[in-house]
Amino acid sequence: LQSTRHFEDTEELRRLPRTIREKRIPCDGVIYLSTYGEARGWNRGVGHLGFQPALWPDPPALIEEARRQHFEIITHEYPVLHEDSPLFAEAEASGYLLDDGYGRSSEGPRRAANYREGQRYLDFSNPAVGAWWWSAHRELATLGVAGWWLDGGEGPPATAKLHAGDGTLLHNIYDRFRHEAFARGEAADRPDQRVFLLCRSGAAGMQRFGATCWSGDINNDFATLDAQIPLGLNTGLSGVPYWGTDVGGFFHPVPETGELYARWFQLGAFSPIFRSHGWVWREHVPWAHGAQVEKICRDYAELRYRLLPYTYTLAWQAHTLGLPLMRPLVLNYPDDPRVWQLGHEFLWGDDLLVAPVTREGATAWPVYLPAGGWYDFWSGTRHEGPGGVTLEAPLERLPLLVRAGSILPLGPVVQHTRERPLDEITLLIYPDGASSFELYEDDGRSNAYREGRHALTRFECVARPKDVTVRIGEPVGDRSVVPAGRRYLIRLRIDGARAVTVEGHGPLPKLNGPSQDGAGWWEDGRGFIVVRPPAQTAVIVNVST
Repeated sequence: LQSTRHFEDTEELRRLPRTIREKRIPCDGVIYLSTYGEARGWNRGVGHLGFQPALWPDPPALIEEARRQHFEIITHEYPVLHEDSPLFAEAEASGYLLDDGYGRSSEGPRRAANYREGQRYLDFSNPAVGAWWWSAHRELATLGVAGWWLDGGEGPPATAKLHAGDGTLLHNIYDRFRHEAFARGEAADRPDQRVFLLCRSGAAGMQRFGATCWSGDINNDFATLDAQIPLGLNTGLSGVPYWGTDVGGFFHPVPETGELYARWFQLGAFSPIFRSHGWVWREHVPWAHGAQVEKICRDYAELRYRLLPYTYTLAWQAHTLGLPLMRPLVLNYPDDPRVWQLGHEFLWGDDLLVAPVTREGATAWPVYLPAGGWYDFWSGTRHEGPGGVTLEAPLERLPLLVRAGSILPLGPVVQHTRERPLDEITLLIYPDGASSFELYEDDGRSNAYREGRHALTRFECVARPKDVTVRIGEPVGDRSVVPAGRRYLIRLRIDGARAVTVEGHGPLPKLNGPSQDGAGWWEDGRGFIVVRPPAQTAVIVNVST
């Protein structure tokens, strides 16, 4: 997601999505902030739901232009209503507003970037308020706004009197009432669309309403970057699997640097919510810091999208098992006391170990490896745990390791998730004994998965002293969500092979290099045997070593 704040003019507004596509940096959504005083965002100001007329002279056309480029649109708001809003009189007459709200920062004309203009809190503890507030969003939903950035949900002061109790009692749960209101509204008006809420505040159970969270308005320095990792891990362990940060940091107490942005972008690529944002948002786009950093960002955005089959399966695990996507090592290795307090590296699922670089100027990075074999994702070098290693970490390299035995399903590089069906999957396999992975798939958009419209495909690998066998199973479940004619490419991390055979097909020819057409196998020169099996839904491949 690319987040923004304020724009100079309509042309800049239109230019942002075009630039992302022209620079071929994968992205699926653009987020628009509210207007703050003279600083123009999507609406007339905080507490308004009408578009800023000078910046958005034709909202339907501008939204449609971005959507034609395959961007989802997300708008920002606070839980307040402005006295100049057309909705204010009805809300006040109905008793939907609290006496408390935002103070006025100054008397007289609006100041640049000031949004506190006496707006009053909506009482979301009253279900009628939530239903009414959603009804006011119907026009935005009709225009194609796909998600909602619900900011400032810390709620009214302790002295406030709400429908369901006082401010002290309801402080922690106030914003969850707002989440539920949006989820109920979406379910009634767009029952086939999944809910997406980006929230600064929340409470236990918020995940049930499509509510994600981010770590708030944080500083742009390496110490703050370092602090984000344990925050994300604890959030996931608290039952809220979708969490992220402002990539690059928000406030600018120190000068912006390309190094910090690149390192933060690498963490973002392995955060459940991957979103770039900042006080000076133009410094928090991937091309803001020169060609080197732009390429680094493009590479990690592409890796993020290639890993989507794996990551989407982690999302299914979060939904069905309650497991976070971003996992502390102690979750998988509870008997290793050296990981009990380890909060600055983490597992992405069970199979990827991520160790973000969080020190300025670092070109090497210490990583602790739990028991077992671990392969450097970039070099293919195998390391043995338990124990520490120091890995090379130039600016373009995030320390990333793959657990021995892993089967990682990868998709193609795409610019957005609607670009093409998942008609080819690369299985990146690191053989070690017997292992398996079950790929989850659904239509990626609707709520039909709740009715069983999904499929699971099992991959297995068995490594023996003289051979390796890979089994690709038939999809189980709703086959309609699996693209017809899917092809597989198998990449095995083994040092060499004598022959490759396919059950029911016979030996495959050894080729001189990559093949997009017929079945065969080849060595890639980087420690992998690559197999293109015949085009069939289920296959058993045996590699003699």
